[in-house]
Amino acid sequence: SDVQMFKLMLERLSYDTALMPFTKGEDALEWLKEHGGRENLPNLIVLDLGLPGEHGIEILQRLKQHPAASLIPIIVHTSSKDQEHIIQTYKLGGTFFMPKSYNADMLSEVISHLFVSGRIKAAA
Repeated sequence: SDVQMFKLMLERLSYDTALMPFTKGEDALEWLKEHGGRENLPNLIVLDLGLPGEHGIEILQRLKQHPAASLIPIIVHTSSKDQEHIIQTYKLGGTFFMPKSYNADMLSEVISHLFVSGRIKAAA
């Protein structure tokens, strides 16, 4: 699964980061509403545009409108290769658009760069 792949990648990169998978974007937004104080926020969001429920582009827009979550890097990781999805990802403030046909080394480099550049803070 994608979650397991991300978990293994983070372990391989030696980043102590907890994963909180959600199967619907609305569930992530609800969690953010209930627990979204600045100290509880995730340090990275990986968003699949194709999750059940509300479309991922709308979820991205709502995440970027949330005052506490707007600065969190968001990697859109999706099977979509639709040009409009790519354009909307960046227009709405997505950090990186990564098709699921990615090269795992490329994804590792993107995540590593976000940590090294300080865009993602490792868990304390």
